[in-house]
Amino acid sequence: LARSSQKAEDALAQAAELSPKGDLYLRLAQVMLQNEQWTQAAAALQSAVAKGGLDDPSSADLLLGIAYYKANRLTDARRCFARARDGAKTRASADAWIEQVDHDLHSPTGQAPMTSLG
Repeated sequence: LARSSQKAEDALAQAAELSPKGDLYLRLAQVMLQNEQWTQAAAALQSAVAKGGLDDPSSADLLLGIAYYKANRLTDARRCFARARDGAKTRASADAWIEQVDHDLHSPTGQAPMTSLG
């Protein structure tokens, strides 16, 4: 099953590269997030945003923030969540994540703990 999943991921990555819009990179990132591949998901989301043509760029920013948060890149995560606040659909979630990141940034360890937001 893992092998076929990797093949599907590879095919999606190739299609995303050829697509004029970033929507396939967004889909690839969603698969990677489900597989807890935080760094790879962040790279796919960056490609999605760079290509553009997304129906809801704020959703991509929210997902990118989550990927960064899970990879313990809190400052980058907060920046993405702040951009995600621009979308009506993502504002409430982005606000909750910003609150979590701010808490983590001001904690003694400065590291992202396990959270129920993800």
